[in-house]
Parts: sequence; structure tokens; C-alpha cells
Amino acid sequence: MDFTLRQLKIFRAVVVSGSITKACRRINLSQPSISQQLAKLEETLGVRLINRERVGMISLTPAGEYWYRSTLELIDRLDVITNEHNHAFRSSNLVLRFGVTPVIRGPFLSAVAGISRSKSTFSRFEVVYDLNSPRLVEQLRSHQIDMAVIAEESLITEKSSYSISQLWTEDFLWAVPAHLTDDELRIALSNADPKGINPLLSHFVEPDAGMASSEATSAWYRANLPTAVPTVRAPTFAAAAEFVAAGLGTANIVRSLLPNLSEYVLKNIRLFKIEGRERVGVLAMRKHLQSHPYYRSVFEQTAAFCRDIYVPNMDQIEVCSISELLRPAKIYAVP
Repeated sequence: MDFTLRQLKIFRAVVVSGSITKACRRINLSQPSISQQLAKLEETLGVRLINRERVGMISLTPAGEYWYRSTLELIDRLDVITNEHNHAFRSSNLVLRFGVTPVIRGPFLSAVAGISRSKSTFSRFEVVYDLNSPRLVEQLRSHQIDMAVIAEESLITEKSSYSISQLWTEDFLWAVPAHLTDDELRIALSNADPKGINPLLSHFVEPDAGMASSEATSAWYRANLPTAVPTVRAPTFAAAAEFVAAGLGTANIVRSLLPNLSEYVLKNIRLFKIEGRERVGVLAMRKHLQSHPYYRSVFEQTAAFCRDIYVPNMDQIEVCSISELLRPAKIYAVP
């Protein structure tokens, strides 16, 4: 059969993107060029691989499912061969592409960069940001990055394709300006008369719609602070924490952010654990890279850094409990 690797990569990009139109932006080819290459691939194989839906989306035929799985295996195998070649003959040109969401900043990234630099084989360490974990998984799937720190839930359907190390189980936190008193917080959380609520507690920081926690955050405020309205929108948890420190309202953030916040921000916010909301953070690497000793070493050392240093630092920062806040104070009889 006379098909090309380029045609298979175009086919993969269309499947990952969900439509030919979206694949155009991903691989920087025009729609006619993509359609032409897909048609040639289908002609060579003698079968239809995708069904083109009315709304522009695509679905895979049974043959398409088979060739999509086979394409991933072929490209993964080619990556292994290429990496082994680079290690043996061009070891100074290896690049480590590390994906994170904006939660992961300063100390964490500096540590991982240092780990990669200790492996003289890597010529460059690249940080790739994306707004949420599903987008990073998409970049892992399309081989745009090598490993990433993501929420475990985003990998549920394809865990077998990656090497995974659990980094932490983290709470979602309610961040409030530090000058607010416990009594003011209790009044707001008790759904009291809005007139008695500190005006600051009537405002909250809304996460960008692209953040995975956006809907859950809105639901939490509806349930716990129904009089609060979103008056500021933040693209990241870090920005939300900074808005809270500036006294612009309250926000929901995650615990893994805490070691990356400045002393100023930590000094000007108080943190309360939100019961029943947590997520697992993992380090995921494309599985075939386990066969490469340098990628495997960075993967293992990064997981060890999280376990031994980052998580203990994360847990040292004071976080109170909302349930404790709402518990009535004990009254002691005077003898």
C-alpha cells in the first residue's frame, strides 16, 4: 500500500480535533489540502475512514477506528526510534516539552527545569501552558508535549496510553480577604438578611469559562452564598487569589497553587477547605518514552520532588475548615 506518514498524521489531527476545520488550525493546512490527503488515504486503503456530519464534525467508521489506533501505534513507534536515534547519535539535541496549567508556576517549574538540566542530554527545556487539563491531554495525544501535570479525571478514558504517577490529592479552597472576621463570614454563610452581610462578601471572582472548575464554582456560590454575584473574571486561579488579596471579593482556588503565591498574597488572604471538593493531580508521560532512560529519569525525579518537597510545602500553609468556622463557639460556665 502506497500511503505516507504525512497522510496518517493528517488523519490523526482530524480525529483529535473532531473536525477538518479545527484540524486546519492545528496543523496549519488549508481545508482543501486536508480533504485531498484524506481522500488519497481512503483511496489507497480502499475504505472510508471517516463520516462527515452535517454540522462539520466527523465520526469514525469501523475501519477508521482500526486505522486510528494503528496510526497512534505507528507514530509512537516512530517516536521511539527517533528518540533512540537522537540518544545514540544526536544526544545533545533532545528537547523536553513539559505541559502545565497556570496553577503550576515558579518553584515547581524551576525544580523541573533543574532536573532536566542535570541530564546533559537535553539541549532545551520548554514549558507549554494551556488553560486546563483536557487541553493538555490533547497535546499529549498529538505528541506536542512529552509529559504534563494534569487532573487525573481528564485521563479516565485513556490511562493505558500513558505512564502516570500520582502527585497529590488536593482540596478546593474558599479564599477570602484576610481582614474579614469569622463573624462576618458566618453571617454570610448562614444566608442571613443580605442587609447584614459585609458588602465585600456579595462579590466573587468568576473563573474563566475555559477553566474546568468554572461550573462547579458557580454552583458552590449559588448553594453557599446565593446573594454573591460575579463581578470580576479571572483567567487563572493565581489571578483569582491576587484579586482576593486586593479586596475585590472571594474566590475558589486549589491547594496546589499555594506554594507558588507571593508572600503578599498569602498575607492578605485566608483559606478555608471546601468539603467534598477535591481532585487528584498526576504527572502523565507518553508511555513509549519510558523506554528512553533520560525521559524516564526526569519523570521519576519530578514525581519524587513532588512527594518529598512540593506537597509538604503545600500542606504547611494554613487552611481552616468551613465546618469548623460554622460550628457554634463553646460557652463555658463561670465558676
